[in-house]
Amino acid sequence: MAFTVAYTALKPRVNSRLAALAFGLAIWACLILTLLIAPHGQQMLFKLTPTTLSLSLLGHLIYGMAIGMLLPHVRREQAGRVEPGKKATAPSPMGV
Repeated sequence: MAFTVAYTALKPRVNSRLAALAFGLAIWACLILTLLIAPHGQQMLFKLTPTTLSLSLLGHLIYGMAIGMLLPHVRREQAGRVEPGKKATAPSPMGV
């Protein structure tokens, strides 16, 4: 939700896939910082090992790519919707 709202509101010139990948990496970096800086971070969440580090990175990369690939489809569907309080207008079948 946070990425979708931010990307739609800011309207960056960056492709949504690349922006979402960067978002996933930023979330992963915050997770790693939390584990390292918090007094009991590794005790309460998970211990950092090469396996957990690489799997958490992989998971956040997949997460970022998934939201980046889905965002254009969601925005395309929303573009066809009518805003609340407005009537939908369709072209006349006769072309009048």
